[in-house]
Amino acid sequence: MNNILIDVITDTNNVRNKILPEFHGYFDSMINPASFTVNFHPKIRRRINGRWSDVLLDSSDIEKFWDYFSGELSHLNYYSYERKMARTKVMAFANVDYGRLTNLFHIHGVVDNRYEIEPRVFQYCIHTAFKIANNYTKIKSGDAHLNLRVDDGWVNYVFKDSRYCYPLIAK
Repeated sequence: MNNILIDVITDTNNVRNKILPEFHGYFDSMINPASFTVNFHPKIRRRINGRWSDVLLDSSDIEKFWDYFSGELSHLNYYSYERKMARTKVMAFANVDYGRLTNLFHIHGVVDNRYEIEPRVFQYCIHTAFKIANNYTKIKSGDAHLNLRVDDGWVNYVFKDSRYCYPLIAK
C-alpha cells in the first residue's frame, strides 16, 4: 500500500463539500457528458541509473497522465488557433480514489462529448487519448471503462468517499 499517495489524496480540510456544487455546475454545463474509470498500477517499472526498479505510484505521475490526457482532449475539441487561446469551458473532470479491496488507485470522471460525435467514434477517441497518455507515463492498468449515459448522480459518485479528494480538471 502506498501511504504517501494516500496522504496526498486524503481530504483533511473537508474540501469535498466545498467543491461539490462547483463540479455539479461543470456537469450541468456539459453538452453530452460521458463517465469513465481508469485504474492505475500501484508500482511502476522505471529505469534509474541504468537499472530497472519498481517505484511506487506518485501524485506527480497521475498529474502527468492527466496532463497528457488533457492535451489529447484539447486536440479533439479545439482547432489549432483555439488551443492557443485561454479557455474557460471544462472538457473533463475527475477525482483520484483508492480501492481498499483491490489495492489500486483509480480515477472516476466525466468527459464532455461537446460536438455530439457518434458514440463509437467518441469511445474510440477517448480510449485513444487514454492510450496515448499511458504511452508517456506507463501507469494505466487495463482498459478505461466508458459509459455514454450518465446523470448528475455520477458527480456524487466521483466524490463518493469523503476521505479522498484530489480533483483533476481539463479545460
